Amino acid sequence: MAEKAVEQLLSLNPERLQLASENIAVRKWNLDILDDLVQTAVNRFPSHPTREELENYHLVNRRLRQFSRQFIQRGEEESEKLAEHIKELAEKIYLEDDPRINKLFSSYITKKILKFGGVVDTEAANQYRLKLINYVESKLIVAIPHLKRKEDREKVCKLLENLVAAQTALERYDVDGALDDALRYALKQFLFNGVMSHHIYQSLL
Repeated sequence: MAEKAVEQLLSLNPERLQLASENIAVRKWNLDILDDLVQTAVNRFPSHPTREELENYHLVNRRLRQFSRQFIQRGEEESEKLAEHIKELAEKIYLEDDPRINKLFSSYITKKILKFGGVVDTEAANQYRLKLINYVESKLIVAIPHLKRKEDREKVCKLLENLVAAQTALERYDVDGALDDALRYALKQFLFNGVMSHHIYQSLL
C-alpha cells in the first residue's frame, strides 16, 4: 500500500502541475487526496527501507514541500494539516537515513569514484588529489560512523577500494602524504564501524 502511495506521489511533478487550483472546490479536493496519500506513506513507512526506497522517499518529500507551498500561496487554511503530515514523513526519513549518509551517496564525486577505472588524467592529477582529500575528510569520514545498513556498508566498502586505487595512481603527486593519511583514517573508521555494528558485538552490550 505504501509503495502504491509513493508511486502516485512520484508521478506528481510540482514543476508542471498546480494542485492548488483557483477553484476552491477543486483545490480542497486535491488537498484531501494529497493528504490521504501522505498519511498512507507515513503510516506504512517500511521498517527497513532499502537505499532505493529512501531515495524515492527523499524525492517525494521534496515534491511534497513544493506542493505545500502552492497551497500556502493560495491562502488555503486547511493546508496546515498537510504540512504536519509532510513533517511526519520527513522525520521518519531522517530517522532511517542520516543526512550525512545521504549527502555522501548523493555526491557527484561518490558516483565518479564508484566508476573509477584506474586511470588518472596527469594534467589534472594534483587538483584531483586535493578534491579527494576534501571529499574524504568532509563527506566520507563524517558519514562512516552513521552507517547502519548492510547495503550501505557494502557500497562504502567498494568506495574505499576505488579510493585506494585512486590514491595508488596519485601516489607520486601525494608528496605530503595528506591523501594517504586521510584514507588510512577512513579505513580505520570503517573497520571500527563494522565491529561495532556486528551482531556478536551488539549481543555483548
